[in-house]
Formats: sequence, structure tokens, C-alpha cells
Amino acid sequence: MISQLKLESYQLEALLESLPIPISCASLQGGKILFMNGKFRDTYGYRVSDFASVEEWIKRAYPLDGQRIAARERWSAYFAGSSRQVYEVPPIEVNIKCADGSIKTALHGGVILPDAGLGLATFIDITEHKRDEATLKALAEKDALTGLLNRRAFDFYLEHLTQKAAEENQMLLLILLDLDRFKAINDTYGHQTGDLVLKHVGVVLSACVRSSDYLARFGGDEFGIIAPNITTKKTAERLCSKIIDMLDQPFDIGPDHAYRINTSIGFAIYPLAATSCQQLFKKADEALYLSKSSGRGMWTAAKEQG
Repeated sequence: MISQLKLESYQLEALLESLPIPISCASLQGGKILFMNGKFRDTYGYRVSDFASVEEWIKRAYPLDGQRIAARERWSAYFAGSSRQVYEVPPIEVNIKCADGSIKTALHGGVILPDAGLGLATFIDITEHKRDEATLKALAEKDALTGLLNRRAFDFYLEHLTQKAAEENQMLLLILLDLDRFKAINDTYGHQTGDLVLKHVGVVLSACVRSSDYLARFGGDEFGIIAPNITTKKTAERLCSKIIDMLDQPFDIGPDHAYRINTSIGFAIYPLAATSCQQLFKKADEALYLSKSSGRGMWTAAKEQG
């Protein structure tokens, strides 16, 4: 099959076939696909007869336009190269559409063998690794009880979104809220009931905000919301009023017992109240303190600059 090599073709095939990573082989002249080993066939479900050329492989197996364009440019440079030295193809991540229609992520690299007129390509399946990586990232960003963002992730997004708002000349809303007298729930009904209340608050807040907003629990009974690209202060006021009204709806926390959740809110708008994310958080926190010290169950807007 691969008669261009000085090794006997059956020896090369046996060697590649035995390797535990997906490998394919194509001619540098014309880009004809000559070989796919067993691991390649098992991983992606294709046979060498499924594709006449590297171009056909790229067209059918790469679902993303950007990756198709990059692959064509990459391999056309290798096929047209004049070097006679063996050299490595640096590995990159690509998405592969398998024969069954599923999508896998592969670490794709290889070796160019100019004297043999061949290119060996490796496609190591890293789908599970990427899934685990995404899971770990999510766990690092999430509050374990409510599934909302945690404080660390919230701070990161606040800094990023404040910078973005400055660059795009947009307003950004930051809301901080505490539940009023939450300690009494834990003391009266126990921490398990308190956890149910916190989860309920997370659900209610999620229903109040837009899909483009960022919602976090900082710990205890403290929550935060970032609402990018708001257009008026009235929008912020309406959202705060909605949150207070929604949380005030009776919530069953035990047999024959409903509880109303009161909350105090402080909010600040960039750049009306502050010109940095640190100042914005401080202004919202000061506004929250005013709400709690002025009777609770209300919202307060941070004072605007100048």
C-alpha cells in the first residue's frame, strides 16, 4: 500500500497499526489519503476508503469553518514545501465530526517525511479531557449550594465587564443584596431549612435577571448581580423592585408554614456612580448598608458622581 517507503509496506503498516494513537497517512503529492490505523478507525469510525484526499477529509470531517480554513492553509504549506528534512507538525486542537455524527475534540499533529513523499497525521482524542477540564472550571466558578457564580468568579467578571463597558461607552449595573434577618431562620428552623431558603433565593433571582446578566452568591446570605449594557437608571430601579416583590412571595419552608423573604438592596451604575470596578463595588456596598440601616426591605441607589 505505501510503496514509497524504503521499509516494506507490510512492515510499516504493521507498525502503524499497532500504535495506540489514531494515525493517518497521506501522500505529499496530491494529498491522497493512503492509510488509517485501527485506533483511528475505532475512534472516529472512518475507513481509508471514505476519503479520496486530505481536502475531502477537511471538508467533511471539520465542522467549523475557521478550522477548515486553517487546516487547508496549514497542509497546503507542508505539501508545497521544498525542505528535504523530516520535521514535526506542531499540535493544535481541532473538532472532528465522526462517522456517526458525533463531535470529538482531537489534539492534531504529525510528521512530514519529504524523502518518502508522505505526511503522517496524529489525531489524539482529548474529548474526555476537555469535558473534565470544563467541569473543573465550572466547579471552580460555582457556589456549591445554589449553583450560582461564586465570589471569585463574580469579581473576575465584574472587572472584565467594567473594562468592556468603558471601551464600548456603555452603562453597567451592579446590585448587592442581603437577606434580612436570615440568621433567625437558621436559629429557628435549622441550617438545612436555611439552605433551602438560599436555594430558593437563587431560583427567584435567576428568574428576575436576563440571560446576559451575571448572578452570584458570595457566601452566607449575600448575593450579587452584574447587568451589562443597561440604558437607564429606571431599569435598575425596576429590577430592584421586582426582586423585592418576587422574594416577598410566600415560600413553604416546612409543614403548614410559609415564610416571606425580605431583602435589602444597594446598587451602583458605572460610570454614573464610579469609574472603576473597585469603586463601583464600594458604592454599591455603601448603598446596601444604607438600605439595611434605614429599615430593611428596600433598595438604595449609590450617589452619582459630581
